[in-house]
Amino acid sequence: IEDSGQLSDIVRSAIESNQAAVEDYINGKETAVRFLIGQVMKKSKGTANPNSAEAEIIKQLKNELDNPKLDSKQFKAPSCGLVLNHIFYE
Repeated sequence: IEDSGQLSDIVRSAIESNQAAVEDYINGKETAVRFLIGQVMKKSKGTANPNSAEAEIIKQLKNELDNPKLDSKQFKAPSCGLVLNHIFYE
């Protein structure tokens, strides 16, 4: 794949489809990136450059860590009237 936009889309798809690997990466398991490279290679049918894929995966993961998509919701516990704020990652 020569088109960086196409590679970016494939990486995004691999990340979205493999949240367990993303959690592993967040928890310090660098080997999760290798797994995601494999997923990108599979989705690209072997046409992606593994080095470019690795760079794009790390870029997107770090961007996600620096700028998480947050959905803040409030829940009110019915019996005690407490309001709890919960943040969910999309």
